[in-house]
Amino acid sequence: MLRFLFIFPLVAASLSLKTQHEEIIFADTLQGDKVKNTRIVIAPAYNFTQFAGTFASFATLSAAASFNNHLEAGISASFNLNDFEKQIIFPQYYQYNQFNLGVYCQYSFFKKKIRPLAGMALIFTFAEWQSGEQAQDKFTDDIVILKLYVGAGWQFTGIFSIQVNAGYNIPGDVELISFVPDDYRGFSGDIILKINILQL
Repeated sequence: MLRFLFIFPLVAASLSLKTQHEEIIFADTLQGDKVKNTRIVIAPAYNFTQFAGTFASFATLSAAASFNNHLEAGISASFNLNDFEKQIIFPQYYQYNQFNLGVYCQYSFFKKKIRPLAGMALIFTFAEWQSGEQAQDKFTDDIVILKLYVGAGWQFTGIFSIQVNAGYNIPGDVELISFVPDDYRGFSGDIILKINILQL
């Protein structure tokens, strides 16, 4: 009889410890799921921006990390698609090229399929134009542009989403001949296709 009196508390204690251990594992699993809510995305995009009295079009590719479906940080590269044969003061033919490297951070609000967002980007612009075939004069400049924007994202599948932005570009010093800061200042827009390639 005494043996049963000792066994019963031991069994009860064992069951209690087992239950607590399972609760701890379950809680750790839930916390682990929260920590792992990070996605790696790539994003081809079309961008247009005010430039030298007209609009410039750019093809862009970005890579970013998205944390908890709210905060996103990434890098981007783009080049212009337009041929600007009129905007330079000089009358002869010229070729203008602009290549951009940028870093950006944005925050999406709420947890819905269509979500408003706000962000900012720092863009390093490498601008170059070359005069007519006979002169072969080439002028270059490196320009830093701050871009502030708002937008909205629509997650229409688990892999694909679309984002649309409207922003404003604020340039730094511009030393490129025939250009002034106001040529790079103005409104911009982005149409972005985001592709989730990895869940961490």
